[in-house]
Amino acid sequence: MGRGNVQDEDARDLLLPGGTGREEADFDQHRGKQLFTLGVDRNYANVLTTALGFLLVFTAFQTTQMLAASIIGDLGTISLGIIYTLFTLGGFVAPVIARMLGPKMGMFFASMSYVIYVASLIDVVVPVVILTACLIGFGAAVLWVSQGMMMSLCTNNQNKTKYNSLFWGLFNLCVLPGNIAGHFILMHGDSDSDAGGTTTTAAPDPGPFKPMIKGWKNPNSALFVVLTICGGIGSCVFLLLREPDKSRGTAPTLETRPVMQQIKATFALVFYPRMMCLLPLFTFTGVAMTMWASWFTRQMYKTEIGLVMIGLGLAEFCGGFTIGPFVEKYGRNPGLVLGATCGVIAMLLTYMGSKDMASFCTDHTGSAKPCKEFTAYTPFYIAAALYGFMDCTFQSCTAAICASSFASTGHTADAWALFRTFQSLGAAVGFLISPSLVAHGSNYSTSTQLLVEIAITVIMGYLAMFGHWLFSKYPTADTGDATSVTAGNDDADTIPHSKAVIVNGMLYSSAIGAGPSLTDGGKGADATTAEQATAACESIKALLERCGSACDKVVKATVFTTVDADAEVVMSIYQNYFVKGAEVIPALTTAMVSHVPGGSQVQIEVVAKA
Repeated sequence: MGRGNVQDEDARDLLLPGGTGREEADFDQHRGKQLFTLGVDRNYANVLTTALGFLLVFTAFQTTQMLAASIIGDLGTISLGIIYTLFTLGGFVAPVIARMLGPKMGMFFASMSYVIYVASLIDVVVPVVILTACLIGFGAAVLWVSQGMMMSLCTNNQNKTKYNSLFWGLFNLCVLPGNIAGHFILMHGDSDSDAGGTTTTAAPDPGPFKPMIKGWKNPNSALFVVLTICGGIGSCVFLLLREPDKSRGTAPTLETRPVMQQIKATFALVFYPRMMCLLPLFTFTGVAMTMWASWFTRQMYKTEIGLVMIGLGLAEFCGGFTIGPFVEKYGRNPGLVLGATCGVIAMLLTYMGSKDMASFCTDHTGSAKPCKEFTAYTPFYIAAALYGFMDCTFQSCTAAICASSFASTGHTADAWALFRTFQSLGAAVGFLISPSLVAHGSNYSTSTQLLVEIAITVIMGYLAMFGHWLFSKYPTADTGDATSVTAGNDDADTIPHSKAVIVNGMLYSSAIGAGPSLTDGGKGADATTAEQATAACESIKALLERCGSACDKVVKATVFTTVDADAEVVMSIYQNYFVKGAEVIPALTTAMVSHVPGGSQVQIEVVAKA
């Protein structure tokens, strides 16, 4: 993906006295770009623009998702199940499409599928709703992969958690305007239906695909008209995104591999040990979504859902500004424990509120179905806020992992695709089993059925926490940390760099002679030449394997040794790793240098087939 010709470091250089006319013209161009973003850093402005676009698009979709079960019954949950099922399948090809379109246009075109789906609910025709659900399923995969790529391009190791938390907090304000509008529109429609104090009798069970919205005059249709317009504006906001500024510490390098190789790489990443540890966490974020978006909202009367879910949006917003600093200070594991605690308390309050609702409505209406006479919604308001904190915590931590942990190996887009793929798998299962668990012919669930969903959510939560703990303990060679040097004033620590990058099917990597086997043992740069050479080769070997390559696929190597190193020993060890059994004997450059980062005696860089 192309970059701008004028970078921030260029602008800083142009401020020096003695600049030429061409330099002044370049600076004017740079200043114009800054004016376009109102003086805000371009990458930061992109994060805010992306968040605004998602805020508007998901004001439309998230409101639809949360009201679907109560407004259109099983058709709502089934269509959502279809969306997340196809999202799961589309996740493996989404990186290909996202790379072809680029993050900006990928988000624009993919977000339009959300708008079309919401528009299909204005005047329901069941086959059209199902068809647009299929469309949004694939579009959603592309949208979230494109969003992940844009966030990765705009973040570095210093700001990734802050920016992702900021995005998530602003994005989740989407539950506020849609639910407020939904509350008043649906309340107005509910009042009209009961005008004059008349009562209505329940209609026979119409079957799962019988539409419950008919005609443009229905208040539900007016709601979806407003939401469609909102989503359309949000899609257009993505067109305002600017080219990310790599001088601000862009995290990943975009890959341009052949299509089939990209798909294979996404599949292969599933079986990387560290990625396997993360899969339960990815899946849990989808299962938790069905808890608060479907099961939680089923426990309330439809006109109250919008007001209660405002608490979730406010909690997500506040969490966006507080969870990031908390995680940066205390780490992801304490952050996830805090989020899980909020979730457990929220589910307990949901169960207690559901029991109270059923008891009250049975006494007053003769049915356990949520009734509008019930007013004791305090447990639901508190639970909504706690669900918001839980969701923001898990989403922010998971997004930060995807944005940084796989950037150095060129698997950023693949990691985002797998995150959204397994998240949608969890959501698909939750939404599709929902009609079979709720009370027959109704849009609510009994306390026992609610307990089943809570049990599923809690079990998946424990698996997610355990998987993340394993992820944090597993050797981090696939993120490039295996070759990090702990010695002070290390050039590699102070200069932004990737330990491995894949471009056009070729992998570029390097390592110095101070791997974990030396630093953990306390030797560091005091190790012998042979030990340092072995450590460098082992680090490169680990990086190659975790990128889907191997030592026998190296085609070019450069070996740097200091004047006090035993070059013959280094080359002997090099041959054992990269010459013996190689597909072709690598081209080789050797150089004697005065300094290697971290005080090491050896540095080896390689180019290999990915």
